[in-house]
Amino acid sequence: MFNINNDNNILSLESLNILYKASNVDFMLVDLFNDFYQSLNLLIFETYLDDENYSDDDKIKHFNWCWFKNISNFKDEGIVFSTNEEIYDYFLNNKIDFYYSLDKENCRDEIELSIIVLTESILSHNKKKTNKELEIFLKIYKLLKKSINSDE
Repeated sequence: MFNINNDNNILSLESLNILYKASNVDFMLVDLFNDFYQSLNLLIFETYLDDENYSDDDKIKHFNWCWFKNISNFKDEGIVFSTNEEIYDYFLNNKIDFYYSLDKENCRDEIELSIIVLTESILSHNKKKTNKELEIFLKIYKLLKKSINSDE
């Protein structure tokens, strides 16, 4: 029916729905997790001054402030995300690799828009995905599901 061995293979929505069902994906949680991730992105983008103002340590401190602020904002709305090393490391490494380490001098707006669009695409359950995008989707989904289902 579908080949999941080729990372660039685009899966049909029918194939994705079968894989989502097999992975017990709850689409309401997917929407919540997309909101969580996009809120984190926006906090980072809106509060980051520029690369010249941050050392590597400062970038991690900036991420930490945004991470815990995002968790606090959701908690204020009655949605509790706990944090653990695995989920924290995943998001920190993602932001170091795909935001903090990039030269944003002449294209910061484009980079930030690309990150928002890519995140939205990956965390959407009703858009076609490559196998690699599905792998990333399931990784983020499982990490955040574990975070929302665990005790603080």
